[in-house]
Amino acid sequence: MNSSLREFSKWIVPYNIWNRLRQKRLDAGRARQLAAAQSISAKVDDYTCAAAIEFLVSHGCDRAQLVAGSMPQMSLDYARSFLPADARRGLHVGNFVGVSLAYFIHALGSESVVVAVDPNIVHRGIANPARRVLALLEHFGLEQNCLLLTGYSLERSVANDGRDYAGGFATTEVFATEPSCAQVLPQLTRLTPSKFDFAVMDGNHDGSYLRRELACIVTLLKPGGILVLDDVSSEWFEIERVYEEIGTDMFKKLGTDGRVGVLRKHSAD
Repeated sequence: MNSSLREFSKWIVPYNIWNRLRQKRLDAGRARQLAAAQSISAKVDDYTCAAAIEFLVSHGCDRAQLVAGSMPQMSLDYARSFLPADARRGLHVGNFVGVSLAYFIHALGSESVVVAVDPNIVHRGIANPARRVLALLEHFGLEQNCLLLTGYSLERSVANDGRDYAGGFATTEVFATEPSCAQVLPQLTRLTPSKFDFAVMDGNHDGSYLRRELACIVTLLKPGGILVLDDVSSEWFEIERVYEEIGTDMFKKLGTDGRVGVLRKHSAD
């Protein structure tokens, strides 16, 4: 129907019927557009860290920085082995480009919900890492199971843990030019106390900062909930020291593989 005929039809077809016809055309057009878009971005069923790295490299990320800044599959498998079979609600602090985040969402299945906290500032030379996270989740069909919160877990801090990974990096410039929300964990304790089956901590590597994060994590985890700390190693001696200092009053240490440390929050009884 050409435009002039459609215009004429408006005057001879009852208004409610005309609107229904217009709505059907709009719906059909949107359905065609959605089908075309979905065919371009087909989902990938299986997930591995290696496949995630390859995808991110194909999107312009430096392979060496990806590998160095992401938890290896072996350590993720180790941490996963301690998760309860019915674990569905997770908290992931420190996303980088999403390799470990996507791993846990995929491992928990289609009923999972993982809250991911990250300030989305440049890390290891990769700017706007949240864009990579979203692309990775969508590529593997995991985007509907993740709630991304853009902000610092506590107060704002310098990027890259104060290290110059990629060369020529000025932490003060990032601090001044990349604002983000702050105090996300304390706010979550007000909204969702004792709701999470597990928490993965891979954010700020300052020991005192992590200790204060853990004070919030204790409130956020369910009794019996699992805590996973990344970088429990001599290279990150502050994290290793925090892990060693964690008392038995709230957590039981389950083990470490030399990269991640796993603990369980005591049950109420």
